[in-house]
Amino acid sequence: MTAINDGSNRQLRSTAAVERYNFMELADGEVDAISQAAVATAIVQKQAMGLPITIWNEGNPYRRYPDGRVEYIQL
Repeated sequence: MTAINDGSNRQLRSTAAVERYNFMELADGEVDAISQAAVATAIVQKQAMGLPITIWNEGNPYRRYPDGRVEYIQL
């Protein structure tokens, strides 16, 4: 189990067992599937904590907040 502290002493706990992989032994596509699942989980966790996710669109970064607000980042 993993725990994440969002700064307000509230803990979010994963209910899934942590699986360990030897990436050299995985079939084609399995690494992509595992990576995509990890990214999706991280996005849900960040949004649950009220944090933005950073996205690149047409070469420009911006932050998207859970409330739908978009903040463009100047490079």
